[in-house]
Amino acid sequence: MNYFRSRTYLVLVFTFLSAAFAQQPAIDGVPGDLQWRNAPVKWHVEHGSELTIVSGKDTDWFVDPFDSTTHKTAPMLLFVPANDYVFSAKVEVGFKTK
Repeated sequence: MNYFRSRTYLVLVFTFLSAAFAQQPAIDGVPGDLQWRNAPVKWHVEHGSELTIVSGKDTDWFVDPFDSTTHKTAPMLLFVPANDYVFSAKVEVGFKTK
């Protein structure tokens, strides 16, 4: 009986770890591994280079100009570029309030 419990836990851990590693996107032209800081609610990559990120409720990336308070709860996809790497992006935001 304990043998089967151990195997079940091992399968569950393996399944969980496999799913976690599968959640790292790959984008054409972006070198190295991409890692999430503050994972989004959902994301997808189209045509190898078009990344769409949906952030959760009450997320923000803002530095208050009056007291320099920082809010860094928005999803961020990070990578380490080469010294001569140039990155350009087109960003669209669907603001719902001011």
